[in-house]
Amino acid sequence: MRGTLENKWRSSLIGWKISSYHSSPSLLGAATNILPCPNDEVIKQGIFLSRIQQLDLIRDVTAEVMVAIKSMYTDKALGVDGFPIEFFTQHWDEVKDDVLADVLDFFRTGKMNRAINCTTITLIPKVPSPTQVKDYGPIACCTTLCKRITKVLSGRIKTIISDLVGGSQSAFIEVRSITDSILFTHELFKGYTRKGISARCMLKVILGRLMTL
Repeated sequence: MRGTLENKWRSSLIGWKISSYHSSPSLLGAATNILPCPNDEVIKQGIFLSRIQQLDLIRDVTAEVMVAIKSMYTDKALGVDGFPIEFFTQHWDEVKDDVLADVLDFFRTGKMNRAINCTTITLIPKVPSPTQVKDYGPIACCTTLCKRITKVLSGRIKTIISDLVGGSQSAFIEVRSITDSILFTHELFKGYTRKGISARCMLKVILGRLMTL
């Protein structure tokens, strides 16, 4: 009986707090169209791109679109549009002008058409007989045009990302290897069991379990 009363009291208290927030706009604040400008002096103290790198990022992308099409993997899951990469490669002469127009329009305006920027989330079973949610893995099926634009962007970012990201970040950057961090960690911790040193500790985080929470 006591537990039931406590649960009701907590529920009513939470409901009162939520209704108070909604009925009192001053607690939530108000929207504004004026945003403070970043401090230029602080930005200049950090890592930034050279003028040559900046111009390289905004150059024409027509040639890169052609390269992106030829380098994309075939036999992949279809997006919402239902057109695989094989369709574009086999009928490139017929669809070339339309594809280039859509891609160039994105880089010129910075806006992507909703029909292109549309993704289907599908669950793929990880085991032969899945029985729980964690037995499935989500996969995002994007349209081929969206993949092409993403590939052009990633190709350009790849040329400058190593200059912007610190050397301690070893994963997901070309010419760097995540095994370097593993070897460094092993060398750092192998002396933890020695006597006569200061108190130390190590925290192990299992990312696989975090993904299933």
